[in-house]
Amino acid sequence: MGLDELRKGVLEKARDEARTVEKSADAEASSLVSKAEAQRKEILEAAKREAASLVQTERDEAVANAHLETKREMAKAREELVASIETDVWEELLKARKDKKAYAELLHSLIAKGRKLLADEGPEVVVYARAEDAKLLGELKGAKLAREPIECSGGVVITSADGRVRVDNTFEALFAEKRDELRIEIQHAVLKK
Repeated sequence: MGLDELRKGVLEKARDEARTVEKSADAEASSLVSKAEAQRKEILEAAKREAASLVQTERDEAVANAHLETKREMAKAREELVASIETDVWEELLKARKDKKAYAELLHSLIAKGRKLLADEGPEVVVYARAEDAKLLGELKGAKLAREPIECSGGVVITSADGRVRVDNTFEALFAEKRDELRIEIQHAVLKK
């Protein structure tokens, strides 16, 4: 075997090894490309799922916020309606003063209720009324009409003779006393609709 043949043999062997290395490198590169493509698809699918999840979450939040805002608006509308009805009730109460006979009877009734509450304080009570209502009261038995009028929308204040105990039967006090009950009744009526 000559040098030329040896050289050809070595070159052929080197070419074979180069082809083997090239095939191996091509296979490795192809495998890496396939893995990278699979990874890219997986990342893309994960991103799509994440985006869909975010869109759904945002949609759910928007719906929840819309429901909450609707509830707020409904509560506000109900409160405005309750306040409006309360105002109407107050105005009706004030209209009661127009029928002088009925209003005088109401004043005497309020005085009688106050006297019952003050029964332990002695037989004599002092009645405070608006100046225009004093004329409607006329002669009071067992009660003295105070000289100084009170500032209120209607009704009376009754005190013991010594002034220690006081019963406030003014429209304002009576309305305030019944306001919570009235609001509950109005709200129940509004909610039934």
